[in-house]
Amino acid sequence: MLIATGKTAAFLKSPDPKIRCILVFGPDEGLVKERFDILTKTVVEDVSDPFLIADLDGDILKSDPARLSDEAAAISMMGGRRVVRIRDVADSHAKTFVEFLENPPGDALIVVAGGDLAKSSKLRQAFEKSKDFGAAIACYADDNRSLDAVIRDHMKDNQVNITTDAVAYLTENMGSSRGMTRSELEKLVLYAGEDKRLDLDDVTEAIGDTSAFSLDMAVQATAEGDAKQLDLVLNKLWDDGLSPVALIRSMTGHMLKIQQVQAKMEIGSRVDEAVGSLRPPIFWKIKDKFTAQCRFWGKIPTAQVLTILLNAEKDCKRTGLPPEIITGRALQQIAALARRQRRR
Repeated sequence: MLIATGKTAAFLKSPDPKIRCILVFGPDEGLVKERFDILTKTVVEDVSDPFLIADLDGDILKSDPARLSDEAAAISMMGGRRVVRIRDVADSHAKTFVEFLENPPGDALIVVAGGDLAKSSKLRQAFEKSKDFGAAIACYADDNRSLDAVIRDHMKDNQVNITTDAVAYLTENMGSSRGMTRSELEKLVLYAGEDKRLDLDDVTEAIGDTSAFSLDMAVQATAEGDAKQLDLVLNKLWDDGLSPVALIRSMTGHMLKIQQVQAKMEIGSRVDEAVGSLRPPIFWKIKDKFTAQCRFWGKIPTAQVLTILLNAEKDCKRTGLPPEIITGRALQQIAALARRQRRR
C-alpha cells in the first residue's frame, strides 16, 4: 500500500504492526534518511545496535537474494525484535521483494531506502500493490505548510521561542531538502543561545550566508533576469545538495504571489496596497524589488512562467536528464523572459 501524505506522520509514529517491509523513497534524500531513521527507532532505540540491526545494500541482495529472508527470520542473541535496513535498491531488486512480501518469515521490520522512483517503477509497485505486508512512503520537498510545521516543532522540541514573522521568513526561504532544513534549524537553535528566543532580525542575520538564503537569491535573480548571478547561485546550491524540485517550487511560489498582486491590481488596488496585503508578508529587505517585479511582469508572461515551471518539475521526474540541468535551463529561460519584460 502507499501511505497517503496526510497519514504519513501518524504511520511513522506508530506503524501498523502487520506491515513487515516499508519502502521510503523520493527526491528529497534528507527526508528519506530522516524517515528511514524514524522507522528504525520505532523498533530499536539505538540505530547503531549491531545485535538488533542488520545493514544490507543492493549489491548484497543482487548476489544473494535469499539473504533478505535469512535476515528477516534471524533471532537476536540478546533478545528483542530486529530491524533490517537496506539501501541502494533499484527496479532490478523488485522480484526479490515481490516474493518476500508474499509470505515474509520471522518478525523483523525491513526498512528499504529508495531513490526518486517513478510511478511505473517495478520496485515501487511491489510495495504499493502489497495488500498485507508492504507499504511505501513518498518523500517530496516540503511545501510551505509542512515546512511551517517542521520549523515550529523543531523549535518547540528545543525550547526555543520563535516569533511568527521569523517563522514566515524561514518558510519562504528554506524550501530545500529536509536534511538541509534540519541543519539550518540546528544552527538557529545554537544561535538562540541561553535566551532561547529568535526574532526576524536574529533569523536573517543567522542564515544570511547559508544555502537557505542562496535559495531566495536564485529566485530573485531569475525574476530580475540576472543570468550571471543566477548561474553563480545555482552552482552553489547544487554543490550544497539542494533538491532541484525544491527550487522549482520556490520559484513557483514567488510567481504565484506576483499573480496574486496582478489580480488585485486588476480590480483597482495600487501595487503597493496589493503587495502589502499578501500573507505572509513579503520580507522587508526584498519588498522594493518584489514590488518592481509586479510592475514589469505582465499577466500573460507570468502565466507562461508558471507553465515552464510545471513542465520542468514533470521533466525532473519522468526523464532521464539530470534534474539540475532541467531546472537550470528552465530558470535561465525565465530570466531571459524577465529581461524582455523589463525592456518593454
